[in-house]
Amino acid sequence: MRKVVYLAVVVAVAVMLPATASAQFDLSRALGAFFGAITKTEQTEKKEQAEQTKEQTEQTKEQTEQTKPETQRPQQNPFEMLQQLQQSQQPQKSPFEILAENAPSARLLQGSWLYSDAGAEYLGVNPLADMAIAQVEQYAKSRIVAAGIKPGSFSVTLRRNGTGTITFGERTLSGRYVYNAENATIIISGTINNVAVSVSGYVRYADGNLDILVEATSALDALLKVYPELATDQTVQMVSGMLSSFPGVYAKATFGQM
Repeated sequence: MRKVVYLAVVVAVAVMLPATASAQFDLSRALGAFFGAITKTEQTEKKEQAEQTKEQTEQTKEQTEQTKPETQRPQQNPFEMLQQLQQSQQPQKSPFEILAENAPSARLLQGSWLYSDAGAEYLGVNPLADMAIAQVEQYAKSRIVAAGIKPGSFSVTLRRNGTGTITFGERTLSGRYVYNAENATIIISGTINNVAVSVSGYVRYADGNLDILVEATSALDALLKVYPELATDQTVQMVSGMLSSFPGVYAKATFGQM
């Protein structure tokens, strides 16, 4: 049962099929161009010509406006100009910087948390990965439920001394965690089937819910360490290849405070 659960989680956190997403994107673009070409009529061509004429007129008007003396041009508020300049120069924050800025305190993590949801979250910058996750995440969730991981099915207790316990029915799994409130990073370690494993990730707290984001590559490494025979499994090999191509995939487990 535990092997099924771990495999389901790894498959879920890697819910991104770059080849499939890319193929769908290219296919949609090709079909759009194809049907757009064969359905173009003389009426649409005339419409395009009219739009081009309008655009040329607007460009001529803009050039005329630019040649006006400075006294005839509307003056922009200097304060608004400064704001626009600051906004254009301000770099966009990465997801990791946002996680660090909103890192919960170590004390807030302490206590018992009841599992409510799971999924995958992509913290990278590849748009194909975003699209793939959005397409198959619901399917991945259904597989997690099929493996017996349902809302309320297990809980996590985090203690002040850095120890933790996962309670799944009558079974318990003990381990340790190291949390850094400066950047919201967390390292979770424990022993499964007499094999020591650890995973790393981030913590996020909002509206009474605690999200634990586990880096998918470290989760896969832990899985193969406990079950080395899965190294030849085609699904695991596919997941491993995708994670290598698209770093930044995280397994997300959401908990509510008990």
